[in-house]
Amino acid sequence: MAINLTPDDVRELCPTNASDAVIQIYIDVVIEKYEQCLEGNYSEATAKLLATMATCVMLSNSSNSSGKVKSKRAPNGSSISYDTSEDASGMYNNIEAIDTSGCLTDLLLTDGVFAFGTAGSNLNDTNGCC
Repeated sequence: MAINLTPDDVRELCPTNASDAVIQIYIDVVIEKYEQCLEGNYSEATAKLLATMATCVMLSNSSNSSGKVKSKRAPNGSSISYDTSEDASGMYNNIEAIDTSGCLTDLLLTDGVFAFGTAGSNLNDTNGCC
């Protein structure tokens, strides 16, 4: 069995303004990267659903990188804020619940969550260990 996924299938699950050609590129990538694992672990229907959701997540990540403009301010306390609430978090939750074999794990790890910080010890700390 091969996963037969079309741009119309993707639009049914996640409406997008992307052209058929752009959607097809993402479909091709998903099929190339994940089809073997999906087909080896799931029924035809589940494999197709997971491939469709993976395509939706990739499209969402590429088109909503900064979100929609939520507010602007100027004369001249310049500011702009973005609404990123229309993200693919619901899709991530569905993939995580359905993909019990972990075929799409690497896709879930790239959901745009970043953490910044530092770790270490204070060199001036005289109560330290060394």
